[in-house]
Amino acid sequence: MVSDDTATSIKRNEAPPMALWLIAVAALAPFPLAAIAYGWGDPDVARRGLTIIITWSAVILAFLGGARWGLESALAYPRWQRLLISVLSPVIAWSMLLARGSIENLRIIGGCIVDVLIQWLFDHHGPD
Repeated sequence: MVSDDTATSIKRNEAPPMALWLIAVAALAPFPLAAIAYGWGDPDVARRGLTIIITWSAVILAFLGGARWGLESALAYPRWQRLLISVLSPVIAWSMLLARGSIENLRIIGGCIVDVLIQWLFDHHGPD
């Protein structure tokens, strides 16, 4: 059993800011790499690059939406508007992935970009 003195001397294992930045950059790395493959690769490589762009957009937006949902749900009085937007952005991204072949690729890429920017603005300008 841990005594009170021992419990107060134990510190949380917090991630240093540089590690957080490295993780964030690593999470975003597929975007420019896939964009290069899509823009300048052979047709087979370009097709795979587009798949990575769309899929990774959906994955990242689902992650951000889940994080926002979790933070909002932890509040004593969650705001339904913020919960709705937390779910809406990933749904749009996954819908674009499923719509591939029915919508032109340029519109899908533009939709992914707009969806990521809207989520970023939503998080950046949130009240808390």
